[in-house]
Amino acid sequence: MYVMTVTGPIDAAALGVTLPHEHLFLDLRNQFTEPDDPVMKQRSREPLSLKNVDVVRANPYAIRDNLLLDEFELAVEEVMYFKAAGGQSIVECTSIGIHREPAKLRALAERTGLNIVAGCGHYTQDTHPAEMQTWTPGEIAEQIIGDMTVGIDGTDVKAGVIGEIGTSFPLHPNEQKALEAAALAHKQTGAAIQIHTYPWGQVGLEAADLLLKQDVDPAKIVICHTDVQIDLNYIRTLLRRGVFVEFDNFGKEFVIEPDGRGFAGGSFDRDTQRIAAIKVLTDEGFAKQLLLTNDICLKGMLHRFGGLGYDHILRNIVPLMLGSDIDQATIDGFLQDNPRRLYGMQE
Repeated sequence: MYVMTVTGPIDAAALGVTLPHEHLFLDLRNQFTEPDDPVMKQRSREPLSLKNVDVVRANPYAIRDNLLLDEFELAVEEVMYFKAAGGQSIVECTSIGIHREPAKLRALAERTGLNIVAGCGHYTQDTHPAEMQTWTPGEIAEQIIGDMTVGIDGTDVKAGVIGEIGTSFPLHPNEQKALEAAALAHKQTGAAIQIHTYPWGQVGLEAADLLLKQDVDPAKIVICHTDVQIDLNYIRTLLRRGVFVEFDNFGKEFVIEPDGRGFAGGSFDRDTQRIAAIKVLTDEGFAKQLLLTNDICLKGMLHRFGGLGYDHILRNIVPLMLGSDIDQATIDGFLQDNPRRLYGMQE
């Protein structure tokens, strides 16, 4: 089994300690909603700094610059915290529509010595190109396969995962096409599929069922963002389908005022609630279907801006899990074995 990284294929066993869903470079400013309040409107256009980071501690969508990660040296600085904590691999799930940077990813991997896996496919419908209206699932699948076998955006940097494929709530017809295309590409490549779901909806069931009806291997499907507002019955229903469920919002504990939510449909649960849910699901026998990561997509989550960084899982969450009677072997499964099985592809 091998994994395709931005510097070439590696043995799947070499992934080691892995963050299975992160962003190193992306532009999510499509999720910014300009506030009505004149003072907040002015603040929303400021560059993020330690002087205004308190604003995004409550509402991450309140300052536009918080939704942009584009500085190479900052990325180097931040991922080295993860490496210093024992991390080895990062799966970078930035897809078409939110500004992929394949050349920067390769340079970052070469500079830091980390394994980086790049994503492909299309994000949510509001970021789709106009041509998406007329493209067929087969044509979109050819784009995905090209990214995996030839290279991304005119480079020879190859993708190693399909996704994150964007879905909204409710599912948009063009997003359904993107999912069908992902299924076609999976059947040709064997690659895993990461599905972005709107965090305050339950479209993951619809997306999973669509892929399963297309004969996608359930062990290669990941339903993301299930831990923003945790519903254990929803998560159990997904897990019984055989798919992976990703707890990927560690470090996000935002409390967003209803009047200022904009893109957001609610607030965020706390890390202790995520750990409690993982403990319940582990005790119920689902440990081999769980993934843990931060999904860093906000500047304010980085150490430079007072955030917990890419090393949050290793430095903070692992000790908390151990203190919650989740043993080290199970944690190793979350961080090493599960990503290896998910992302490994046959030679």
